[in-house]
Amino acid sequence: MIRALVLSVVLLQPAMARVAPNPTANKLTVERVEPSMAQALPLGELVTVTFKFETTERDWIRVSPTLVTAGGQTGGTATKPTIVSGRKGRGSIQFTVRDRPRRVDHIVLKMYNKGWEPLAEQIIPVDLTFGNTADLPREPCYVEVDTERTVLASSSDYDVDVVALDPPSPAVLEPSQPVHVKFKYKMNHPHGVLVTIMPYRNGRPARAYGYKPSGRLVMNTQMSTVHFTVHTPQHVDALHVKMWRHE
Repeated sequence: MIRALVLSVVLLQPAMARVAPNPTANKLTVERVEPSMAQALPLGELVTVTFKFETTERDWIRVSPTLVTAGGQTGGTATKPTIVSGRKGRGSIQFTVRDRPRRVDHIVLKMYNKGWEPLAEQIIPVDLTFGNTADLPREPCYVEVDTERTVLASSSDYDVDVVALDPPSPAVLEPSQPVHVKFKYKMNHPHGVLVTIMPYRNGRPARAYGYKPSGRLVMNTQMSTVHFTVHTPQHVDALHVKMWRHE
């Protein structure tokens, strides 16, 4: 069975030669997503995100969106940063998905200064499906675990068990330092499976994280390794493990 796993990671800011922007003085708040945040849309339809901002920057700033699907950056997207000026105000950005049916589950909106230093960000959970849902790629055949319970698939043919972390938990890591996760698995699917591991904090996906899924796993019972990282200082208290059918 998959076991709940708690990873205690505190990421520290790297030393910098100059004073970094003050995050408390720079604010970014999403006011509206249109069409609504739970919607099925045709390919190519534009979604508009309206935001308000406050900043201490004297020059203009840019706001840029990143679309996220299952913890990774959504492919086939068309986005464009918006440039705004002033100490406070409102603005909007637009994005779409063009290449094939995809589901977007988070929007990461980031504010940068003229030198592309991050000033503020907001992560917005959404449920946007672009294109025909019948044509969406693989669906999970195993569901994630959290720190409170283990949810088993309906079939005993699928199993994942995390056996080691490198570096081991608890640990204090630098931003973007990778954590390697070794796991053993059991599966019974003719085309193989993929396994992903996503960092969580306080019951939600961690901010600004990245991960690399396993390659295609075709042997019925074996060991494998994946890794993830977190790019901003924060405490990670859980890992969510997912197994996907490889279609």
